[in-house]
Amino acid sequence: MQLIQSWKSSLKFFAPTNIKLFGLLALNTTVKTVSVWFRLFWPLFIVSIVADLLPIPLIGLFAKFLLFMTLFLSVRPSVRKKNYFYFSRYKWHALIIGVLFMLKTLGFQWMSGLNSQVADLLVLSWIFPTSLVSIFVTPFMLFYLDSHGSFADFFWSAWRSIKMVFFGLPFFLIIVGAFSAVFYVLLLVAFRGFLPFSLFVRSLPAGLLGLFGLSLVKHLLFILSVPAVAVYANFYTKRLHDQFNLYFRA
Repeated sequence: MQLIQSWKSSLKFFAPTNIKLFGLLALNTTVKTVSVWFRLFWPLFIVSIVADLLPIPLIGLFAKFLLFMTLFLSVRPSVRKKNYFYFSRYKWHALIIGVLFMLKTLGFQWMSGLNSQVADLLVLSWIFPTSLVSIFVTPFMLFYLDSHGSFADFFWSAWRSIKMVFFGLPFFLIIVGAFSAVFYVLLLVAFRGFLPFSLFVRSLPAGLLGLFGLSLVKHLLFILSVPAVAVYANFYTKRLHDQFNLYFRA
């Protein structure tokens, strides 16, 4: 019964009386996130792109992790002013997430046999809103950033994010479907015909120009993921307020 009620309440976000307000809230969160993220961390984009063009994949991977981490810290609701001091408070969270992020990416590269550029792209695509994996990423990151950052908190945050997705499944599936439709419409307009993402990657020219094109795709994924992250973050905040005992039951 609780599950059905939770699914019904998740659909209320799309009611005519709520969807406009929720959409404006998501837009406001997106603008604020981009403003903070780009204003403080634009050098990371440059470092990450340059690293993609040179044989220094570990530096590029580290820069992308910092972009990943700072994105979620930028979107996270906070009463503190978001400056470098605010971000420095999450060193322990970044250490644990960073080690796992690096191991996951390098392991994926080793198991798939792909070069570092393509493997890096596939891992980063997991936060893109057309990916089902992405619906777990934002709740997990927000739960974890709201914790003390211990190793135990990492697993509790993973469990709580699974519960949030499960009890809000209709909302997440609709959002993924909506962002997927928008993405493929943009793809259709850009290429005047359906072009699978993998085919686009394969069509890039060889050499430095191809590496630059692939690097732009990676960072475009980051930027285009911000609206979806903002939507999920607003949903997280509302559900945590309404269903706190469901996730932090004694």
